Amino acid sequence: MRVLGIAGSPRREGNSEILLDRFLEGARSKGASAIKVVACEKKIFPCLGCGCCHAGPCPLKDEMGEILDLLRQCEVVAIAAPVYFSGLPAPLKTLIDRCQPLWVEKYLQGRVRPERKGYFFNTGARNSPDTFIGSLETAKALFFTLDLAWSGKLLAPGLDGKGEILSRPSLLEQAEKMGSNFDF
Repeated sequence: MRVLGIAGSPRREGNSEILLDRFLEGARSKGASAIKVVACEKKIFPCLGCGCCHAGPCPLKDEMGEILDLLRQCEVVAIAAPVYFSGLPAPLKTLIDRCQPLWVEKYLQGRVRPERKGYFFNTGARNSPDTFIGSLETAKALFFTLDLAWSGKLLAPGLDGKGEILSRPSLLEQAEKMGSNFDF
């Protein structure tokens, strides 16, 4: 089982990445091969909207090609990010926007992928019922395009300080349990 974790926060080792790491630890404990991609450490240019991916390769020469390959190959994809202005942070949103070639493969080229598992971890400072609406809508659109079945989500409001999640052991345990619940 190949598991891809994507850390979407520009702040390293923050609350969302800690949850992702616990998820990946859970997956590794069951024998999964787990890879973590940190969006802010990758050289990913914004989508130009040029449409080149409709007929051929993207003209942008960056690290997105290897991420697209991982997204094609992994049976499980987990994405973790904090809420930024009611949505996802720029490094992760840029990565998501560059998944257009996968949309082209599905909708224009008719490539069928087996349904895979998708997990989403979202942290936010606000304790409002609508804190996660924007992030969830973007994640839903991505999961649908990638043929990722919603297999679990963990929304953690009221977290602002770096590492504050460590004071909520039940959330950490929940993330690790989600990672160790795969059928191999």
